[in-house]
Amino acid sequence: MRVSVGLLERHDPSRGQVVVHPTPAARSLQAFAHDVLGALGRAVNRLDAEQLAGSVAAWRAVTAWMVAGQIEDLVVLRADRLPAGVWARVLELGQETGSRVLLVCHVPQIPAHLAAVLPGTGHQVLTGLPQALNPSGARPRPLPDATTATGAGADVVDLPRFLYPHIRNYRSKAFDHLGPAGFACTDAVYGHGRDAACRWLSTRPAPGPAAISHQSVQLFLAWLVHDSPSRPHTLARLRGAQAGFRLHGFKLDIPPSQRVLDVLSGPGLNAPLVTTQTAGRIRAGSPTR
Repeated sequence: MRVSVGLLERHDPSRGQVVVHPTPAARSLQAFAHDVLGALGRAVNRLDAEQLAGSVAAWRAVTAWMVAGQIEDLVVLRADRLPAGVWARVLELGQETGSRVLLVCHVPQIPAHLAAVLPGTGHQVLTGLPQALNPSGARPRPLPDATTATGAGADVVDLPRFLYPHIRNYRSKAFDHLGPAGFACTDAVYGHGRDAACRWLSTRPAPGPAAISHQSVQLFLAWLVHDSPSRPHTLARLRGAQAGFRLHGFKLDIPPSQRVLDVLSGPGLNAPLVTTQTAGRIRAGSPTR
């Protein structure tokens, strides 16, 4: 009881602290996603109207609101009563959003079928309220705020088109093709993408491809380019991200340069910039507010 009350007192979504008290006897992925939305302060009775019915859509809504609210800590009470599939999905949610997840088991030991989900997640086993409120170890790095994700200085400069198709030797080819001035502008944006990828990869809970899901990579890349001012900026950021992934031993594939510059549509390409003001208008007008 002391653990539950102490953690519930920390519940404050406006400060990035969310405590989920799961609905009794509700054990499905969709039901738990609704519990998380409720803890985030989002209405769940409008999901059908917003075409968010079903488990997959509900978890997309959870991920979006976690990122939008910059939630740093997600606490789940009575976690020992949840299925292993819910544990796996919650841990994946923490990876996707950069949030720390605390699963509270009200039993002396973690049940074996739930403990089997934990290897490779970089988890700690905490005992008692003081440890739960002040765990040791580094905190996960939240996803960057929309106001700081741009690599500001270089993004105010127009970038020249550069169609070199491979990441290998990209910088040397850019220098040869663009000259010193064009290379300096492009390389600054490229460096922003590389550094952002390295920071993001450093937050993964364990080494190896299993620690990185396709959905989490897509979320990171969308965040990287959502406020890009032009297609050349987007391409330079993505090339930089490829370099960051290579430094960590991963291969990141992106669409061909010509398609990024001339064909594809979406944020960072031909859609309006997603600024802090735009996000505020979306939040204010959303029925799930």
